[in-house]
Amino acid sequence: MVADEIRKLAEESRSSSSKIAEYLSTINTGIRRYRISSPS
Repeated sequence: MVADEIRKLAEESRSSSSKIAEYLSTINTGIRRYRISSPS
């Protein structure tokens, strides 16, 4: 019972971490595009 809850929480954490990494990647891509397109 407890092990199942821990497993579920671990899976949710993994999923959240993946989403956060995705968001950070999107932000980094946007920053790179902005730097390339903005005049120095």
